[in-house]
Amino acid sequence: KEMSDSDIGKLARLAKHIWSNTNMLAYRGNGGIRPLDIDGIAEVLDLKPRRVRSYIKKMVTLGVMAKSRTKVGDVVEDFFYINPIYFCSSKRIPLHLYLIFKKQLDEVLPTWVIQRFNETTTVRYPKK
Repeated sequence: KEMSDSDIGKLARLAKHIWSNTNMLAYRGNGGIRPLDIDGIAEVLDLKPRRVRSYIKKMVTLGVMAKSRTKVGDVVEDFFYINPIYFCSSKRIPLHLYLIFKKQLDEVLPTWVIQRFNETTTVRYPKK
């Protein structure tokens, strides 16, 4: 599978909703920053939620987007992230984005950058 021109256009529209340096699709709502859910993405793209689910599934399969499900209390929320290879909302890639898109980023980042990220994520246990 590859991205069609229509897919690229949808991604460009969604890029306007990337929050700060997180690459998360979000909006400012009641109580602060809220992640864009399927209905919110459907509104942005002017599509039915069913079409959005299909589009998101394709983008996740291609490694263009990632979905993270988080439970806070009794509320389960889905967070959608755009791969920084396609759109990057900051000058540097934060660790959380590297970890989310590690497979794709390892193919394009220089070795020294990958080593830096790996050093950051290495767990060091105190000596006994």
